[in-house]
Amino acid sequence: MSENLSRIASSLLEKTQEGVTAIEQLKSAMEQIAAASEENAGAAEESLSAINEITKNTESIQRDAEFGINKALTMVEVARNTQRDVIQSADRMLETVEMSRQLREQATSLEKASEDIGESVTLIAQVAEETNLLALNAAIEAARAKEHGKGFAVVAGETRALAAQAAESAESTGEVVADAQKKVRELVEYITEVSDQVAEDAPKAQAASEQAARVGELGGQVAESMQQLGRVMDQLMNEVTELQKGAEVIASAAEEQASAVNQASKAIDMQASALVESEQAATNLEVLAEELKNSTDVVKDAEEIASMAEELSSAVEEITSSMGEVIVALEQIEKAAALANEDAVKNSEVADTCIDFVSQSGEQLQTAFDALGEISQITEGMIETLREISKGVSGSVEQGARVTEQIDAVDKDLRRITKILRTIENIIIQTTMLAVSGSVEAARAGEFGKGFAVVSSDIRNLAQEAGSNIEKIDEIITSLEEEMTRISRAWQHGLGRLSVNADQLESMVAHLETVGREIEEVVSLVEGLKRANEENAAALNQARQGSEQIKVAAVQAQTNVSESRSAAQLIRDTLEEMGEQVEELAVLADQLQATG
Repeated sequence: MSENLSRIASSLLEKTQEGVTAIEQLKSAMEQIAAASEENAGAAEESLSAINEITKNTESIQRDAEFGINKALTMVEVARNTQRDVIQSADRMLETVEMSRQLREQATSLEKASEDIGESVTLIAQVAEETNLLALNAAIEAARAKEHGKGFAVVAGETRALAAQAAESAESTGEVVADAQKKVRELVEYITEVSDQVAEDAPKAQAASEQAARVGELGGQVAESMQQLGRVMDQLMNEVTELQKGAEVIASAAEEQASAVNQASKAIDMQASALVESEQAATNLEVLAEELKNSTDVVKDAEEIASMAEELSSAVEEITSSMGEVIVALEQIEKAAALANEDAVKNSEVADTCIDFVSQSGEQLQTAFDALGEISQITEGMIETLREISKGVSGSVEQGARVTEQIDAVDKDLRRITKILRTIENIIIQTTMLAVSGSVEAARAGEFGKGFAVVSSDIRNLAQEAGSNIEKIDEIITSLEEEMTRISRAWQHGLGRLSVNADQLESMVAHLETVGREIEEVVSLVEGLKRANEENAAALNQARQGSEQIKVAAVQAQTNVSESRSAAQLIRDTLEEMGEQVEELAVLADQLQATG
């Protein structure tokens, strides 16, 4: 019996030691599972934090993208309106240039007409001089005729006086005509200056129109990029929602895994304690087996053996019972690890899709940013160009006012000429009447009045010639006045259109300056969107790395579960063998009691 007891004790000691070793393996596996679970929980928490940041940034991008779209569409509308207005301005400028060309030609014809007036006035002056000479000769002849020439002498004297007045009036007319000619030349110069200035500004307006068209095109690109960005953000939000669901599942699985690990660890600690006690009992049995060889109190020894058998049996039952809890916990851990791995794989794929969307968003934002930079540069150029045009047009309007003043001045000279011509016309009428009176006096003088008759006839002819020149001048002046009226009306119309241009250009500059400030605002907004998108990219990479970590940890947990199952099975096998030996020990105790 002593030898059997020693054999059983040695076997129990061996088995308890194997159990302790297996428990240590199981405990080590649980610790690794616990670490993996903690890592999963941390990775899931980081993923959720990253996803929350992505959601926040994406919502901000969606909101700001809508604002950017509205601003871009406003830029497009402003560009279209500016292009339309600039084209209208350019058309008005070209019309002004054409009108100025026509008016310059008309004004040039005025120079010819004023020269014709000058020639006619010169002829009138010559007629007055010739009349004066005839009247002087007549006075000499009248003096020779003595009594017969007294009447004609009076006529000759008055004719000379009228000729002097006519000469004086002709001289005044010549001065006015010269002044009018000078003003007409200046008028042509002023019109030419306005025409040249407007002609110089017209191509600038065309360039500004092309710039406005480009701004409209780029604004459309910005709007399209922002709209595409919004669509990508909608897709991203859908994927992020799936990412969040997966992360929540992983977090829940990690929590469940941690709970199962905690439960299993408690059971394992209890098993380890029970096995240590069993190991001590087996050691005690070995000592008792040696003592039994020389023992005199077999009954007492039998009772101790029975007590140890009962203690070992209880320990085996307790360990066996708690092993069920460990197995259940391992199943829960394996299930949670599989679920975490499945969702981690899915989240990695979703993260890759999200990263692709973020990359697309970055491209759209860069396109918008580049377009906005070009818009800003073009807008600055447009403002500068329109300012130059506005300055030129304002100068043309001021110069145009001088043209108007010059037209009025020429018109005033024409009226002065007409007024003087009426004086000359009266003189001619009086001279003609005197010539008739001279003819009458010549007839009275008979043979002595023949010379007087010739002189009177010549004077009357000269008066008629002067009258013809006056009629010619009247016709020219009438034509000039009509022409000046047409020029004045055309010029006032053109000047009015230039004034509209000037006002419109100032308004466009002010509007574009406002747009320039809004562009800066949109540029700042897009820069913020780029930063938010970059943050999304970083957060997604973080979430993806977390998913990869979770996959590794989940696989490790599954491996540890497999190892734990092997250790648990070893413990079960050991317990089964220990149970058989404990039963054998109990039988031995009964035999000892029977022997005693």
